[in-house]
Amino acid sequence: MTNYQLGNNIQLIIIRGAPGAGKSTLGRRLKKKFPGGALLELDNFRGMLNVDWNDEQQHRIALKAAAMAAKSFSSEGVVPVIVADMFLPEQLDYFLAEAGEINYEIISLLADKITFEKRLSERKEGFKEMEKAMTINESIETNPVANE
Repeated sequence: MTNYQLGNNIQLIIIRGAPGAGKSTLGRRLKKKFPGGALLELDNFRGMLNVDWNDEQQHRIALKAAAMAAKSFSSEGVVPVIVADMFLPEQLDYFLAEAGEINYEIISLLADKITFEKRLSERKEGFKEMEKAMTINESIETNPVANE
């Protein structure tokens, strides 16, 4: 982590991965490394907006709102904006389209089954579905995205 260097003119760092892969932890560490930036954890963002977790349209609205927030921070010189979410390819494409012309890097996190078992079992609330986490992890591993 201490050796991570921000690329030229990067305004946005996207952290993607399955629940339990360490997105929030990495996001907080990057925020400490870049104290002039901002951290948007989309789970918290959706919770703040009181999104119905089963309503895809509400998720898209939350993604759009988060993209607008990232764009606003960046345009005001608050960089990098660090955004952490699962970001499956369709969600990532939508978020980036809404964020507009912004230079970004993507960090995709992967974890092994033992790590998921430990992290998900330690959660007091939230996502705890091991099989779904492993499926998402495999999807991220086998479907790399641009700027990753």
